Amino acid sequence: METYDAVIVDESAETLTIEATGDAAKISDLLNALERFGIRELAQSGLVGIERGNRSLAERTLSVQSIPTAKSGQADYQN
Repeated sequence: METYDAVIVDESAETLTIEATGDAAKISDLLNALERFGIRELAQSGLVGIERGNRSLAERTLSVQSIPTAKSGQADYQN
């Protein structure tokens, strides 16, 4: 798994759940290597962005767009 920057996050007698990150070529190589075992289910997220620091990406985006947030006390909903 190290070759593909992948980790086993769940294991049962018959299955493994694997988490992998990397570019398209590395993920493709991993899928090719696992093909002989049979892939029962696959979920890919594509590009994901996560804010650093104590503000969430949603809070920053809403703030930039001047949309009231629960934290500002002007909204009647939770983000």
